[in-house]
Amino acid sequence: MAGTRETLLAFQRETLSRTADRVEEHALGTLFLTPSLDSVWSLNALVVDDAAPSLGLDDVERVLGEHFPTQRFASALFHDDATGERLAAEARERGWKTESEVAMELCRAPDRVADTAGVREASRDEVMALLSVWFADDHAAQGEEVLRQLDEYAEREWRARPPRALVTADAKATCKLWSDGTTAQVEDVYTAADARGQGHARALITKAVELAQEAHHDRIFIVADDEDTPKELYARLGFDPVVRGIRVIRERPAPGG
Repeated sequence: MAGTRETLLAFQRETLSRTADRVEEHALGTLFLTPSLDSVWSLNALVVDDAAPSLGLDDVERVLGEHFPTQRFASALFHDDATGERLAAEARERGWKTESEVAMELCRAPDRVADTAGVREASRDEVMALLSVWFADDHAAQGEEVLRQLDEYAEREWRARPPRALVTADAKATCKLWSDGTTAQVEDVYTAADARGQGHARALITKAVELAQEAHHDRIFIVADDEDTPKELYARLGFDPVVRGIRVIRERPAPGG
């Protein structure tokens, strides 16, 4: 059986493969190419899982320029901390965006029992409406075209890997549960701004974990922003860090910008 790190990375790669326009192998890793959604940087990406100590940001920029020549956004994602941190530092000096995420596996019991009585199965439309609000919260400054593409990305991802979706009774918070039969991922945990601080995320994740455990999954994981506070909740719910992903993002000026 593959190790936890390899299993979690393979699960995430499968979601990308199903959603991207096409996938190509590269000497440095895997290319996910989606010119039809050129503002979605996770779908226009070079993913490098192994250490690359001789790789420089100029090398990354050449690869992105060759394979993503017209995309507004393109990125490189590194799963080796030393490589990722070194290149992210270079990228920030050049004014690039950077992100850091962490995949966390369920390893322990939660710190306390959560009330899941208000959690129910969600319709696609309910989830998409909440995700659209989330995208607007985080990306409105990037313009209407970016928001349109993010909405399309969410729709495409739903079709590519249909989830079991959950929502709170007031339809103010949601999450998705993906499964391949042995591994499950809790994804897209979101609570509307006017409903935060009420325990919705805890209830949703707890219910998603219950569903995954009832289906006898070998592993259950969640991906968090490594620089934001939700990962602290996930830790209290029993998730431990397994592998980080550090992303550098090249942006071209918007048309007319």
